Amino acid sequence: MERKLWIVKHDDGISGYFFDTQRRVTIDVFNVIGDFISIRKKKIGTDGRNRTIYALQNHIFTQLVDDDPCEIERQYDCYYEEMHREVKRAFINLKKALVIINSPSAKPQRRINDFEELKSILGLNFAVEISQFENDCDVSKAPQTMKDNFSITYKNCKSVTDLVFSMLHFYISNRYRLIQCKHCGKYAAVSSFKQTYCNRISTYRGHSQKKDKKPLACEQAVRDAKQQHARQRKSLYDKMQKATAYHAHNVYNRFLAECENHRMRIDIAPSVANLVAYDNYLYQVSQKREWTKMDMEEVVKQMDEYYERFGDMFPTMAFQNATPDEVSKMILDCLEKDKKMKVDLDVVY
Repeated sequence: MERKLWIVKHDDGISGYFFDTQRRVTIDVFNVIGDFISIRKKKIGTDGRNRTIYALQNHIFTQLVDDDPCEIERQYDCYYEEMHREVKRAFINLKKALVIINSPSAKPQRRINDFEELKSILGLNFAVEISQFENDCDVSKAPQTMKDNFSITYKNCKSVTDLVFSMLHFYISNRYRLIQCKHCGKYAAVSSFKQTYCNRISTYRGHSQKKDKKPLACEQAVRDAKQQHARQRKSLYDKMQKATAYHAHNVYNRFLAECENHRMRIDIAPSVANLVAYDNYLYQVSQKREWTKMDMEEVVKQMDEYYERFGDMFPTMAFQNATPDEVSKMILDCLEKDKKMKVDLDVVY
């Protein structure tokens, strides 16, 4: 089945379209190859070994054309075997092409020449057709590069490899690189290696975020999460500083150390998993409120003071169901009454 890609560069940006015999579908030019890479997954088989699987229905290049579930079921076995071979071949060749596209030292024209040589070796059949929207533009002067208001059509794409390499041809001809987003982990085409995030919508959702909050792109989601974490940390930090419990300083020190560990991990890799881990930790700390509670270490110290004062153990058996805070309060009440009584006696005598 012949398919084609149509990429249009206009004043508002770059648009992409995928065509086959039955469909015309809009594609995200900068993420379509990254999404294709994401259909390859590792799965542990019944024998305990890692197996590579391809989620074919998750990408426009590999989906079945017919949307009828019964028809899909009838076609699936034959379709899967053929498409599996195509996709496997595409991934093998994609790995070779990425070396050329992401070469840090090679000049743009050298990368284009190397790519064309690889295309020739692989025997790919897709054809490139460049059209102009403005009469004063001369296509022949820049056959490889899109200028203002140009469109490029990649025709005669008969395999998945043709489709993938058509998009790679667009990237390399227009000096794009493929990077792995530091947040979502998916690949995306960018104009510079300095760009470390893609423009996809982040899947991160924190405890403090409102349910109706507008979804954010990866970079903005990371920035927003860091700001929210800093506010939560400061709020908890202030509450711990005001705490009077004996062990509050221990909770305070553990909290600061754990926050620093999470922040370091996020600075290195601001992935969704790391942001969620820090968010969950801050949420748990705010719920437990350990800095407001007595621990048994403090209660034991108060019981020792009670024994030194009265020469007897505090009757804890009578208060088995009491919390450490309640036991501590009763001990302190006894000690305070004894202290007041001694003061009164000193006044009398």
